[in-house]
Amino acid sequence: MTPRPPVLPGVLTPRPPVLPGVLTPRPPVLPGVLTPRAPVTPGVPRAPVTPGVPRAAVVPVVHLVGAGPGDPMLLTRRAARLLAAADVVVLDRRSLDAIAALAPPAAERVLVGRADGRPAWDTEAVADLLADRAKGGGLAHSTTGHGTGGLGRAGNHQAGEATQPPATTDTPPATGPGPVVVRVKSGDAFVCSRGGEEMAALLARGVHVEVTPGVSAATAAPLAARMPRGEAVTIVAGNHDPEHPLTDVGALADPTGSLVVLVGRARQGAIADALVAAGLDPSTPAAVVHAATRPGTRVVRTTVGALGAHRLPPPATVVIGPTKANRAHP
Repeated sequence: MTPRPPVLPGVLTPRPPVLPGVLTPRPPVLPGVLTPRAPVTPGVPRAPVTPGVPRAAVVPVVHLVGAGPGDPMLLTRRAARLLAAADVVVLDRRSLDAIAALAPPAAERVLVGRADGRPAWDTEAVADLLADRAKGGGLAHSTTGHGTGGLGRAGNHQAGEATQPPATTDTPPATGPGPVVVRVKSGDAFVCSRGGEEMAALLARGVHVEVTPGVSAATAAPLAARMPRGEAVTIVAGNHDPEHPLTDVGALADPTGSLVVLVGRARQGAIADALVAAGLDPSTPAAVVHAATRPGTRVVRTTVGALGAHRLPPPATVVIGPTKANRAHP
C-alpha cells in the first residue's frame, strides 16, 4: 500500500477537482424498497401515525360528526367534506336523511335509532358496527378509487331499514387507506347525544376517533325562538335515561338564567310542574321549538305554567326564561 501523505496541523488538503459535465452516478433504486404514498382526499385528515406501529398498518378511524340542528347549510365545512368522501354513514333518525344525502350514492347507510317499531341499537351494538366497518368489515376492497369504484359495498342499508348488528370479529387493522366511516349525531356529538359513550367504546376496540363538533339545538332553538339567553344557560336532557336520570328538576329553577331541555317533549309538563313547585314564577316565558332552523320550523311561545299543554312533534326543544330579557324582546 502507498502510505498516505502526512496531515499537517492547520493545512487543508484540497478536494479532488470536479470536472464540468461529469455526473457522479446515484446508487440504483431497488424495486420494492420504496412504498408509494397513499392518495389524500381533500379535506379528510389522514389516519394518525401511532408511535411504534409500522406505517403499513393503518389505524382504523371513525369520524364522530355533529350534524347540527338539521339544516345541511349549518354543517361545518369539515363535516360536509367528510360526508362527501364517506364509505359508510351511520345515523340515528330519518330526520337526518338530508345530511346523509351528502354522501356518495354508493355509500352504505345504516339507521341505528328507533324506527318502524323496533328499538334503537344500544351503545355496544353501535360500536361493534362502527369498529367492523372501520376495519374493512362488510366492504369489498377495490383498487379503482373512490366513488364509481373504490370500496365496494356488501350491502346498502337505506335509512330506516331494520339491519342487524354484525357479530364481533377479530379483524386486524386494514392496510393501506382505510374506509371513511362517518357516525352522524344530531346537533353536537357530545351534547345529550351519547357521543362520549360511543367514543369510549370505540377506543376500547382499538379504533381511533376523530371528532367534528356541530351546532347544538341547545343554541339553535333559542335563536329560532328569538329568546335571548340569561346570565347563565343550563342544558339538560329531559328524556327517561336510566344512566343519566334527571331527578332534581327543582334545582334548575333559576329566574335569572335560561334553561334548555333537549329530548324532553314527553316530560315537559312534569318538568314545568317541578320548576313551579320549586318556586319558579308560572308566568316565566317559555317556548317549544320544533325542527329548529329547518324549513318546517315551528315555535310556540307560552309560559312555564302552561307548558304542558303545548307539545309539538319531535324533534322538539323547550326553552325557558329569563323573564326580563324576553319581555324586552317579544
